[in-house]
Amino acid sequence: MTIVIAFHQSRYRYFNTYYIYFVCRYLTNEFSELVSYTRMFKLMQSVLVPLCSYLTPRQARLTWIAFVDSSKLQVCHNLCILRHPILKKGTAKRGKGTIGWFYGFKLHLIINDQGGIISVKVTTANMADKKPVSEIVDVLWGCLYGDKVYISGPLERELANQRVTLITGGKTYPKVRILGAVVVSALWATCWRGLSRIHLNQRSRASR
Repeated sequence: MTIVIAFHQSRYRYFNTYYIYFVCRYLTNEFSELVSYTRMFKLMQSVLVPLCSYLTPRQARLTWIAFVDSSKLQVCHNLCILRHPILKKGTAKRGKGTIGWFYGFKLHLIINDQGGIISVKVTTANMADKKPVSEIVDVLWGCLYGDKVYISGPLERELANQRVTLITGGKTYPKVRILGAVVVSALWATCWRGLSRIHLNQRSRASR
């Protein structure tokens, strides 16, 4: 879990390059029992549960100001959707984000005005951004700021019954950089996108 988080804080683009040429060369003192890259990829798929367990008791304290937003967790390129192994399991879906259609999941986040994570939820990509909001604000109170995709009369009334005021007047709101959001988003993207990367790497090595 530590290696996966460190990878997404580094400047490396691909995990296999980071693991083989950086971790296995320069971090052998910190990780004395390193495994092969193929084995490491298998272990990465089991990191999600302990990471969620680690983040849950460390959720940020509630304030009267909170922000809600969603981010895409793209599994693969749109041209590779039919060939991706996750398609056979039926877990990932097609959805539309701010920059077009994609295949994968959505990460829904609520943070406070200090950038701390209050609530997290992962859904399929075809779910509307405003649908899971009522499920992840059960511990929230005060003002909740969101962009124009959250404009909904029924949602506003439902949140008002939970003592939450939904504010969607502006198209943008202050952007807060949060480490937790990067960790969760990056981990999900790595777990679900890793299979396709291994296949591509194996093909490129075979062509050489």
